This record gives sequence, structure tokens and C-alpha cells, in this order.
Amino acid sequence: MSKLTIRNYAAPQWTSVLESRARLGLGSILANSRRVEIELREGAPTNTTFTCSLSVILTNGDKHKLTNTQPKAGIAIDGAIARTRRAVNRQGLLRAGTVNALLSGAAADSALLR
Repeated sequence: MSKLTIRNYAAPQWTSVLESRARLGLGSILANSRRVEIELREGAPTNTTFTCSLSVILTNGDKHKLTNTQPKAGIAIDGAIARTRRAVNRQGLLRAGTVNALLSGAAADSALLR
């Protein structure tokens, strides 16, 4: 189980929302990571945007840091979580695809040698 660190530089009521959405949205990624940091910042008073950054260090050492900026805090949080899930899943698929390609290539090579 990973350590979840929350940094809330926006309004205080977003702390519990950050934690619950991170736990719900990341799901199994939390179980396979060493450290997860989620940070929410509010833009300047003239610029009403929210930026959510999510940093994940997986148990295999892979690191991901994704950021999402939106006009509403909830959308920024959900967007950062979705980007992180896609990045981790894409990397896992690429790694699995590389292994499958190597295995199929080795099988093809051995068939040619017969």
C-alpha cells in the first residue's frame, strides 16, 4: 500500500474531496505504488482556474507526474486522476506488448530454423 500525500493550497474543504477521489479513482494503482502525491492549487484571483498535479511512484520504480488545469476544482482533480490512470495503463500495455512481441519473434525465428 502506498503513502498518499495531499497538498491543498486551495480552499480547506477540498482536502477530503482530494483524498476520497484519489482513493476511488486510482484504485489498484494505489496498491501497486510506493508513493502518491496529489496537489491542488488555485490560480491568481484574476484567473479563476484550479491546477491539480498528481505524482505516482510505482513499486517497479516508474514515475509519473501529470497536471490538469481547469476552471473548476472538481474537474481538475478528475482530469489529473484520469491522465494518471491512462499513463500507468498505457505503460503497462506497452511493457506487455514488448514482451509479447519478443516472444512471438522468438517463436517465428525458431520456426525458420526448422
